[in-house]
Amino acid sequence: MDKQIYLAISDHLQRQVPLLKWVDYDWGQLNDEQPAVAYPCALIDIAYSDCKNLAAQAGDLDQMVTATITIKLAFKPSGNSQVTAPATDRVVALAPLDTINDLHTALQGWNGNNTFGPLSRRRAMATPRRDKLKVYTIVYETTFINTPD
Repeated sequence: MDKQIYLAISDHLQRQVPLLKWVDYDWGQLNDEQPAVAYPCALIDIAYSDCKNLAAQAGDLDQMVTATITIKLAFKPSGNSQVTAPATDRVVALAPLDTINDLHTALQGWNGNNTFGPLSRRRAMATPRRDKLKVYTIVYETTFINTPD
């Protein structure tokens, strides 16, 4: 199911958040000294935070899965956001916040055309980094029924 969820979300982000220049599965690209991505980028990871069997009958393997979708948005700093900076510089410097808003607008309540339950944002935070990239980690939650092949 991870692949189906990833494909749905990545394709949706590519269409709905055109400012993103790179949308990919999170393979740890941002851990490299020189990440091989274009900025701004969105890196997607999926984890199953809870799985419950739907029936106690022998042979019934269906599970209700609660999944967390973690999206790392990375930006290279540009412009000056300081309050006395020219307004045009501040607009450029704060553009990542517009991209974050666009991502949230695209994902909150979206269900991947009924591939999974509606996404719900659970938390969002900035991660400090020494390399001056600005990375935001945004976590969404969804549920779906998983039926083994």
